[in-house]
Amino acid sequence: MNRIKCFLPLLFLLLAANIQAQQLPQVDSLSVYILNRTVQTIQSLEACSFKVNTTYDVLDEDLGLVKHAGEEHVYMNFPDKAKIHFFGDKGRRVLWYNKTALVYYSFDKNQYSVIKTPDSIIKMMDVVSKEYGIEFPAADYFYDSFVDDLINTGGSLKYLGISSVNGNN
Repeated sequence: MNRIKCFLPLLFLLLAANIQAQQLPQVDSLSVYILNRTVQTIQSLEACSFKVNTTYDVLDEDLGLVKHAGEEHVYMNFPDKAKIHFFGDKGRRVLWYNKTALVYYSFDKNQYSVIKTPDSIIKMMDVVSKEYGIEFPAADYFYDSFVDDLINTGGSLKYLGISSVNGNN
């Protein structure tokens, strides 16, 4: 009986440690390797273009969550030129960046604004995002710290294999 009393606290300690270990985020080294290679490839580009489709929910007091959609066409010529064309529920607008300034134009409202900016796309995105709340599509991939930031969020990171998107692997 004394042996059982002695081992019982140890058993609870082991169970608690096992439960704690199961709840810790897991980071798969293969997924980190693939993400690092992807980011390095993206950051080595002299120019790129891509299209991003987004959906987001907006809380409406009467209707609850209302789903909205948008599409962005991004063209970048590193380190100092970019054009981002936005289409969607927020209207049609465009951003042009040319090393010294960012021009915002709303086609729907026929309004524009010019913002003086730093001399690189990354610095410009930082300043404009912080000061004006403008989000840049897929901007995270262009930062050196992307993979480390992703790991530090505390979530799990696992390689799930190759899948097909629009017929491409």
